[in-house]
Amino acid sequence: MPNTPAIVGCGATVYARGKHAGDKEAKIAEKLFSSVGLCEEVPENLIDPVTAVAGSGPAYVYMMIEALADGGVKMGLMRPTAYMLAAQTVLGAGTMVRDTKIHPGQLKDDVASPA
Repeated sequence: MPNTPAIVGCGATVYARGKHAGDKEAKIAEKLFSSVGLCEEVPENLIDPVTAVAGSGPAYVYMMIEALADGGVKMGLMRPTAYMLAAQTVLGAGTMVRDTKIHPGQLKDDVASPA
């Protein structure tokens, strides 16, 4: 199930093999879905949790970007600038989690001041 960021080549998709799918079919699925972003094979029993995280997840991120930008606008930023900064912040933070393999809690602690 691809998610909406697949539209810009940054999707997160998984697939599960059916009982009649072999390596050839898996390779085709991997090639097809990799063309629009990340693609992983998972067991069938994990499709629902993946749908919750990757399928629905973008909506939560969009809400967070909107909220961050609204805060910036309230403090005087122009809306386009606020959206750009909020979106880049999410992109950068996501890239840090993905590429550094540092636990998100540690990354948060690296940014936040004590208390």
